[in-house]
Amino acid sequence: MGIAAASMLVLTGAMGTAQAAPATVTNKNLPTMAEVVKAVPQLKGGVASKEKSRTYDGPGKKCTGSKKTKADAGRMAVYMPDFEAEVMQDTFVMVHTLKFANKAKAKAIIADVKRYAKRCSGKVYDGAKSSKLTLPKIGDERAGLAMHMKGEGPEMRANLVVTRKGRTLVQVIQMGGDKPAKSQTVAVAKVALKRSR
Repeated sequence: MGIAAASMLVLTGAMGTAQAAPATVTNKNLPTMAEVVKAVPQLKGGVASKEKSRTYDGPGKKCTGSKKTKADAGRMAVYMPDFEAEVMQDTFVMVHTLKFANKAKAKAIIADVKRYAKRCSGKVYDGAKSSKLTLPKIGDERAGLAMHMKGEGPEMRANLVVTRKGRTLVQVIQMGGDKPAKSQTVAVAKVALKRSR
């Protein structure tokens, strides 16, 4: 799902003015496996994979297609279940933390997700049906989607939560065969936002 909006980095250039600190995101800015397991117990015994990722892929202007927005810094983590467990869970969690030069792009992403939830709710695109996910207060702004995907593969359901604090954006996706608990997805989002500082 993708989002984009242009923003302008304002550099104050007269005597004695300072630029904003360079944006950085490290693995320490992502939740630990233990923190995610506390919120999503189904992932106990699982593993996490983390990598650099500066591009946010969010919804476009229409209900199909997407837009990409590049951040100044970003990292993504995928939290996976224990594949060797006797009864394997099919729950996965993805956290994407991005920092922009200023908050304009982050605000635009939140606005686009809200617009998508309003305009495209209840409609099926590319095998996925989305609806607005009502959220409690998280960060300065937040938006959410509940998704139900049917296709050639297994039927999947997912919660998407995107939240902003200043110029930092955090997206959490929780996916599984069963409907994810909103409380779990929100709990991960809160931890991820706290870690992003």
